[in-house]
Amino acid sequence: FPDKELLVRWTQVNALMPAMQFSLAPWDLGRETERLVTKAISIRRKLEDHLVTLAEEAAETLTPICRPLWMIAPDEEDTYQIQDQFALGNDIIVAPVVCRGARSRDVYLTEGMWRDVVNGSVIEGGKWIKNVSSPLDHLPVYIRDDSSILTHIRW
Repeated sequence: FPDKELLVRWTQVNALMPAMQFSLAPWDLGRETERLVTKAISIRRKLEDHLVTLAEEAAETLTPICRPLWMIAPDEEDTYQIQDQFALGNDIIVAPVVCRGARSRDVYLTEGMWRDVVNGSVIEGGKWIKNVSSPLDHLPVYIRDDSSILTHIRW
């Protein structure tokens, strides 16, 4: 039976996938779990217009909505080894926490400048960012700083 951490981390990742489904009601694991799951879903709400745009593009071009990092940065050797991050289109990088109990993780950002969705800081990419704080209520998500997505997000 999934515990709070598993359900919350799963929801964080699932919230940025093309489709989302629950097989377990978050409130069955308590009010705190429900609050954390609701916060994860709020990320999807902020990006839902962009997800629809990516779905329309995928229908026309067959380009996947969720992409491995090597697909958006084929010249960056590190991207070929990364299996626990993905891109939404070319302008969003998602770095889910996939290790039980982890409250930080290393994140690879491809070349360019990236804005942290949570705190708004701008980080230079093309490198690994070590020990990114990732408490249970936080999913590391970065948007390319020169992307038009930033002007269309419902913050």
